[in-house]
Amino acid sequence: MEQALSIRNEAYGYNAYKEKAIASVGKRAQELLRAATHAAEVKCVRLKKQASLEAYQLLGQGETMRGAAQEELEAQKIYAQVTMLKADAQDALGKLQARLEDSEDALEDAFAEEEAADDAKDEPNDGQVEEIKGILESVGQNSNGANGSDSGINGAVTTPLDTPLSSEP
Repeated sequence: MEQALSIRNEAYGYNAYKEKAIASVGKRAQELLRAATHAAEVKCVRLKKQASLEAYQLLGQGETMRGAAQEELEAQKIYAQVTMLKADAQDALGKLQARLEDSEDALEDAFAEEEAADDAKDEPNDGQVEEIKGILESVGQNSNGANGSDSGINGAVTTPLDTPLSSEP
């Protein structure tokens, strides 16, 4: 019986050892679990920060691109307005040039008419007057219209010419 008691004590010791071992392993497992959880949390925070930083960078790039696109759109609007103003200016310039050409033509015509009138005044009509005087003298009239009688050829009454004849009918 002693032997049975000794086995029993050994078994109790073994059970105590087993419980201590299980408790120790459980404690170690909890420590490892806490360490792994902490490492995972640290890694997760680091990944969140990195993702957040990348998101902010992408957002910044997007804002920069949006701003550039907005500036380009404004530039295109300005170019379109300039093009329309330029077309309007070209149209107005064409109209003004046409009016100027019409005015120049009218002015040239007026100057030509005035010059022709001045030339007509300056031209001596002596050739025509002399020709008429010659004709009149050949039929018996003198240059002042007096030949001693009131009648010309065939008894026609003639009057002296005070102004030269014009060539217009």
